[in-house]
Amino acid sequence: MQVTTFAILTAALAGNALAIGDCVPGRFYCGFTFLDSQTNIARWRPILEGALDAAHPPVSHSLISDVLYICQTPTSVIVDEACPLFDNKRCQPKESTLCGGPNGVNACCAK
Repeated sequence: MQVTTFAILTAALAGNALAIGDCVPGRFYCGFTFLDSQTNIARWRPILEGALDAAHPPVSHSLISDVLYICQTPTSVIVDEACPLFDNKRCQPKESTLCGGPNGVNACCAK
């Protein structure tokens, strides 16, 4: 029983680490959400860097994790806001009380 519970929990946690395989169009995400595992880094870093380069004005790649992106298609995003550039904000996960709490659907920039 204990081994089965551990196996199920391990599988659930592993699945959670890769939960951002695709994004949901219209939703907002922090860069760090896309960069939570080696698999996601390999997949999403070039997409995020392309979005940073396409922003007007372009956003430094050093901010990649602290930028708020809006999902355009399941595999493409655009920059919504470079959080640190506006009043020293930080990108907050959707679960943050600053973004709607445990049932929030969008990340946000907040202090």
